[in-house]
Amino acid sequence: MALQHSQNFLHSRRLVREMVAASSLSAVDHVYEIGPGRGIITSELARRCRRVDAIEADTALVAELRRRFAGDPHVHIRNGDVLRDRLPRGPFKVFANLPFNRTAAIMRLLFAGRHPPTDAYLILQREAAAKYAGFGRRTLLSTVHEPWYVMEKVRSLARSDFRPRPGVETVLLRVLPRRSPPIPLSARGEFADLVAIGFCGKRKNLQNNLRGLLGRRQFRRLADDLGFHAQTLASGLTSKQWHALFDYVRREVCPRRRAIVAGAFARAGRPTRRGRS
Repeated sequence: MALQHSQNFLHSRRLVREMVAASSLSAVDHVYEIGPGRGIITSELARRCRRVDAIEADTALVAELRRRFAGDPHVHIRNGDVLRDRLPRGPFKVFANLPFNRTAAIMRLLFAGRHPPTDAYLILQREAAAKYAGFGRRTLLSTVHEPWYVMEKVRSLARSDFRPRPGVETVLLRVLPRRSPPIPLSARGEFADLVAIGFCGKRKNLQNNLRGLLGRRQFRRLADDLGFHAQTLASGLTSKQWHALFDYVRREVCPRRRAIVAGAFARAGRPTRRGRS
């Protein structure tokens, strides 16, 4: 069967069982699956969860999936583009093997709204996962999402786990919303803009990138108070230091000056491209 979209499918039922069994999914859960392919993950989700909504863009695969799960009332197969789909209204979880070329857009869909999944397990390119979770180093994306989400690598996957084999390393990433975020959700846009200026500014260190917002002496006093070097890079701050920096800017910097950074995250373009991590 010729497929309409390039996809890499898992082929080991044992591996899928292990991953789903190690997740938080249970018999009471409503799970949303993106790109079910031929249904190897869907089948395991159906055995474990109350309801599975699976959305697939490839019409040939949709026909195959509907035949396969025709007798299963727990599984609902939809044909469509996930980016135009309506996410479940009530509490839901996600388990999905994401198409690599749409990872950034799908992550925005799932986690930039006011009603994100209560838990998510995402198979994605290791490089992308590192930028969101900050494996080994803090990134723009990991800093922007960290106040509201805990992201952790559950396991690495081998290229031989897929058919056809992908040309990149792949991991299973868990994304779990925090119960008590250190920054209110209503301030998410402002925080993202501040972080974007810090990471994407043309000048080398954080002090220079923020000089339109904070004066040199003001920044140095703040650095001393928060315990970081005045010449540090944006990636050198801890999560708590970023939260405290943001809190200071909101309290002590006038709205006119804060407007300088408004829209910075959007202007950063695609944050996953080189130099925008």
